[in-house]
Amino acid sequence: MNIATRISQPLTSYHTTHCKDCVLHLICLPLGIQISELPLLDAIISRTRPLRRNEALFRQGENFSQLFAVRSGAVKSTHILKNGTEQITGFYLPGEIIGLESIGHKCYSNNAYALETTNICAIPYTDLKTLSQVIPSLQDHILSLMSDEIEHGHQVLITINKLPVLKRLVMFLLTVSAGYQRRRLSGHHFHLPMSHTDIGNYLGMSLETVSRIFSQLQHQGVLEINKKDVRILDRGYLNRLLETEIASPVQILKIVVVQQK
Repeated sequence: MNIATRISQPLTSYHTTHCKDCVLHLICLPLGIQISELPLLDAIISRTRPLRRNEALFRQGENFSQLFAVRSGAVKSTHILKNGTEQITGFYLPGEIIGLESIGHKCYSNNAYALETTNICAIPYTDLKTLSQVIPSLQDHILSLMSDEIEHGHQVLITINKLPVLKRLVMFLLTVSAGYQRRRLSGHHFHLPMSHTDIGNYLGMSLETVSRIFSQLQHQGVLEINKKDVRILDRGYLNRLLETEIASPVQILKIVVVQQK
């Protein structure tokens, strides 16, 4: 069935939200896309039931066929190394696209798991390529996202190797905060969906070190933490911690860094 035919049919989905009604379309879609073009995108997107916590969206080695946009919740990506170790490679919050690193390959390069109850938009890549011939800004957007994905990988390696553990965690928190602010939510009081174990795996730190630093910052009155609820009380202190290490903050976490530049 071609895209034009699918436009005329009712959208079959778990949820009735369309791209034009979604509050995230300004984040995950190209800036140049027109409202009149959104039904074309709606026609190829499927919105299935929510993923449960720890449920796999796809697994490393499975056939690549779709990209995925996070509508609500959060997802982590992991990669199984040759020695069998599972390394976390990124976290994805609403508005972000998952699976970009697998474009050009037959199989998914990573695993993707829901960190909590998560709603996903599934976008068949073959249909997306066809649609990009009708909406040229889509192709530019995909290339931009792929470029950001590569840059993100370089930034992670550089920053983790360069910063001491305290400053790695501070950079992580400020990046999460910036991600929420871009979605017009509070950057001072937010939900941290990933566990301390996941944060440590991603940043190259032990669980004990992550927990100790969080406790230290809370004791100093910099943070207020209630389970996964985080409130930044002294952002200036966090910013000053990084000033001696980097001239300008870089984003080391895969949160909203893939939006259109």
